[in-house]
Amino acid sequence: MTQDNEGFSFYLSDEDTKFLMDLGKEMLNQDTRDTAQPYGLTVQKKETIITDEEFADNWTLFSEGDVVAEGLKQAKAYLIDEMHENLIGADSDTQRLELIKELGILLNVNDNDDLQNYIRDREKINDYSYYPTTQRWVVDERMVFTFSDHEAREYAGRGENHRTYGVYLGRSPIMSRLCEILLKIGEQAKG
Repeated sequence: MTQDNEGFSFYLSDEDTKFLMDLGKEMLNQDTRDTAQPYGLTVQKKETIITDEEFADNWTLFSEGDVVAEGLKQAKAYLIDEMHENLIGADSDTQRLELIKELGILLNVNDNDDLQNYIRDREKINDYSYYPTTQRWVVDERMVFTFSDHEAREYAGRGENHRTYGVYLGRSPIMSRLCEILLKIGEQAKG
C-alpha cells in the first residue's frame, strides 16, 4: 500500500498491512467487561520489600538477597531441606551431631521472630535472612506494553511473579486517535 500525504509518500508492505489488520481485529475483540475499549496492557513484576512488622503482609526468607521462601512454614521447610543436604554431605560424626542438634532447635521454632533470631544467631547460615515483607506490583525497566491480550498473557505466564494490568487509553488524545485508526483497520479487515 502506497500513500501520498502532502508530498510525502510512504510504503507499507503486505506484511505491515497484515500486522495492522490483525492488531486491529484483536483490539476489536478485547474483553471489555471490566474496562472500556481501547486499552493497552503492561506486564508487571512482583517486588518483595522489607518493611516494619506492623506493615508486613508476610515474612520472607532471603538467600544472598534473593527470595527463597515466603512464610514461616515454607521458610522452615527450606532451611530443613538445606540442613538435610548438609547432613548427607557431612564429613564427620561431630558435624552430623551438630547438624542434628540444630535441626532439633529449628523444628521447635514456632513464630517469625524466633526464626529471625535463630538465623541471626547462627554464623553458619549467615547467607540467609528472614524479614517482615510486603509486596507491590511494578513495571520494571524492561517494561512490556502491548495492545495484544495474547502477547501480554504469554509474557506474564513466564512466571508467577508477573501479571498483566490493563491501561485505559482513551484519555490521551494521541493514543485515542491511534486506537481509532487501528480499530477502523480491524473493522475493515473483519469484512
